[in-house]
Amino acid sequence: MNSHQAVLELIETYFEGIYTGNADGLRHVFHPMAQATDRAMEQFRVRSAAEYIEGVASRQSPQERGEARAMTVLAVEVFDGVASVTARLEMLGRRYYNVLSLLRDEAGWRIVHKLFGNIES
Repeated sequence: MNSHQAVLELIETYFEGIYTGNADGLRHVFHPMAQATDRAMEQFRVRSAAEYIEGVASRQSPQERGEARAMTVLAVEVFDGVASVTARLEMLGRRYYNVLSLLRDEAGWRIVHKLFGNIES
């Protein structure tokens, strides 16, 4: 499997974890030292990956709400052991824009930073 395919596979696991609220799946794709930065709902936050994942696990998931899964990769760039993914996620009554930074280490590809915000239009 090439790096581009491996990154897309990891993003599929990320999308599934977000959609179902699967904390274990999300722990698998985030580096333990990763951060999540957002300006969702007009509030600026910087959290550890563990804090972000806890928030996802503690809310009602889009799947539990009966929502269709609407998550799309907009762009992927892979340069040696560094990658960037932009994605749009529509869930929980909002549209989110995600910019994910990934690094490849001995464990494979993992998200090291998640930047996101909700989009009004």
